[in-house]
Amino acid sequence: MVLFSQVNETIVNATSLSLKNNTYIFDVAIGETIVTTLNSPFGILTQGFLQPVIKPTNTIGSLYNENNITVFPNPFKDKINIKSNFKNTQNKLFDLTGRLIYSCKETVMSLAFLSNGFYTLIVYNENEIPLSTFKICKIE
Repeated sequence: MVLFSQVNETIVNATSLSLKNNTYIFDVAIGETIVTTLNSPFGILTQGFLQPVIKPTNTIGSLYNENNITVFPNPFKDKINIKSNFKNTQNKLFDLTGRLIYSCKETVMSLAFLSNGFYTLIVYNENEIPLSTFKICKIE
């Protein structure tokens, strides 16, 4: 069995190197044992440790596209607008320590009372499930 009929050699540093082909990767360093990595469509096996291959699905991508929530302007002076495809959303504004500062269901939030700085806005659906998180900045 010829493992390295088409081997690509890569020098990692002066005391190590990496040998690989389509199936195997051998990382070799002075004073260390050879580490074998086996790749398959279902995962990676390295020296006895299984590393599953995780691929995003269309469900996750479509979830983000369906939310389509926008917050503007950012940075803002006295109010922000929230545009969403969802009905009955709850908007909660938090300071940098995670303390709830303001909560409302309106699509226009009047925030002139805030000090200049950074805040986190989380838009929730009617079941209190977070839909989107925004970092917003208050300026004068």
